[in-house]
Amino acid sequence: AMVGMGNDFGNPGEDLQKNIALFDSSLKSLKALNISAPVNESLVQDEQLWLPIKKQIEAKADIAKVEKLQQDLDALLASCHKTTGLIAQASGAKAAEIVNISGRQRMLSQRMAALYMLQVWGVKDPEFKGKLNATMDEFARAQEILLQSKLNTPEINDGLARVKRLFKWFEMMGRSKSGRYVPAIISKSADKMLKEMNTI
Repeated sequence: AMVGMGNDFGNPGEDLQKNIALFDSSLKSLKALNISAPVNESLVQDEQLWLPIKKQIEAKADIAKVEKLQQDLDALLASCHKTTGLIAQASGAKAAEIVNISGRQRMLSQRMAALYMLQVWGVKDPEFKGKLNATMDEFARAQEILLQSKLNTPEINDGLARVKRLFKWFEMMGRSKSGRYVPAIISKSADKMLKEMNTI
């Protein structure tokens, strides 16, 4: 969306290429681990969904193709979430569930930003508001679960407090009816949230 708008804040074209490479390398690394047969099958499904998406996002940004791209990304998101759950189950670690929730928060921070940027770009989606609100609500509920975890250290609690402050930008902008947009602030906040949740 930022490339399509010609927004050069944070060099989105370069960032997009880095993220495509990261997704590819992460998928390859997970497959190489050979965690379990169910995980391997799920990773094959992830890859089958990813390859046509990769082709689309490497092409020139086209607002006319965004609706289908969103549907494909939603399917990939659901598939990757299933894979993550299977990996958490296979690990058998006590902290696996809370780590899984933390990992999903990284994704949700990017989903909120993506939905916001699509609206700024002018994508007309009748379900947009519902998607954004549902994503923000899920993020807020998960943050409360994370804040109450007995596994937290003081460092984790400090990070969660910073994320909570950053999330206020999304609540304010996502629910605003003013028609004014601040893509640079949302992009910066989403990036900080991603880094904080990665550390957490």
